[in-house]
Amino acid sequence: MGNIAKTEIIEKLNSQEFCEGMTIFLRDMVRTMFMEVMLDEVPAVCGDRYKHNSQSEYRRAGSAPGQYFFGTEEVKIQRPRVRKKTAAKEAEAVLNSYRTAQNRDELNCAMMRALVAGVPSREQKRLYKDVRGSSKSTVSKLWAIEGKK
Repeated sequence: MGNIAKTEIIEKLNSQEFCEGMTIFLRDMVRTMFMEVMLDEVPAVCGDRYKHNSQSEYRRAGSAPGQYFFGTEEVKIQRPRVRKKTAAKEAEAVLNSYRTAQNRDELNCAMMRALVAGVPSREQKRLYKDVRGSSKSTVSKLWAIEGKK
């Protein structure tokens, strides 16, 4: 960007370009923050890296594909894995930060608003591209659950 002031760049953008740029910026910031929170949680649970602790019931276990929800979008990530030792075997332990990021409330509310506005359940998949749980059967089940509340 050199010597060009940020305000000069912003002034040259139309409102759509500005909104798209800010959306991308916010997505990147949320992703960075979320990854930092998860990576900070791992040593809190497992202890410091490369320092084996035989007393700990948790251990690092590499990484695995995962996702979190940012509004109505499902964002793919590579998440850290943690295993918990039990008496008989080891099992996957879910980080609290990762569990929290699995919250679909905003997406579920958006799908219900779309249904109330007349968007059929079979069309929801087109509204929420690449989001697990937006199939017509899942939306219908969600409608039935919400209707009982």
